[in-house]
Amino acid sequence: VSHCRSQEYNYAFMGRKTNTYNIEVGATWHFSKAQPSSKKKSTIIAQLYYDKNANSRYDKGDEPVNDYVVALSNKAFITDKDGKIRYSLTPYGDYTIKPMSASSWYFRPVDVTVNRSKTKVDIPLTQSGTLRGNIRYIFGKHSVDLVPRYEGLRFIITNTHREVEHVAVTDGQGNFMTFLPVGEYSITLDKSTLLKNTDCKDFIRSFRIEAGEVNKLEPFTIETKSRNVNIKQFSQ
Repeated sequence: VSHCRSQEYNYAFMGRKTNTYNIEVGATWHFSKAQPSSKKKSTIIAQLYYDKNANSRYDKGDEPVNDYVVALSNKAFITDKDGKIRYSLTPYGDYTIKPMSASSWYFRPVDVTVNRSKTKVDIPLTQSGTLRGNIRYIFGKHSVDLVPRYEGLRFIITNTHREVEHVAVTDGQGNFMTFLPVGEYSITLDKSTLLKNTDCKDFIRSFRIEAGEVNKLEPFTIETKSRNVNIKQFSQ
């Protein structure tokens, strides 16, 4: 994120003073759909809720999602105590609402067409599963000399449609963790992030994520290459 800007608006309603915060972050999304019109305006009201029974309807047993961050029209919004965000004076056009919070509850990006004075959209969050993994180095007797680097190794996670679902990066201990929706996936170690003179043979794996469960992958083993050793033979 290159910049962050916030504005505070004060207004009074029935004698009660209220503060509203608008948070804008310097992230940019490019929309290939219709460009928003500057003439007609709308208010987008998005209702986020925990879809406990997974029926994609806000009904009995479901709960609003508060303090959840979403991206809309190059801005970041935080849901209120009722699980809602409001975006006023929105030009007519097509938009996408995307999740920005790392959580065990997740929703896929939602496309919204704004063509009326008030646009309401319900967004159900489904429970995700957790993926954990790590790397380890192995050294042979004749391995080249190097200092292992554990931080910054990148893993690309794709779904069954070969679409990139997430990119996970290792921390200083070589561990990574991410939340994913239920489904089948493939994870690939990006070899361009490996140190020189190292390699990983088993760098592509398949796995499945179940709701509320943790899938712990076997360590990705990084081998160090052997240095050239000259062996001299002496004749009798």
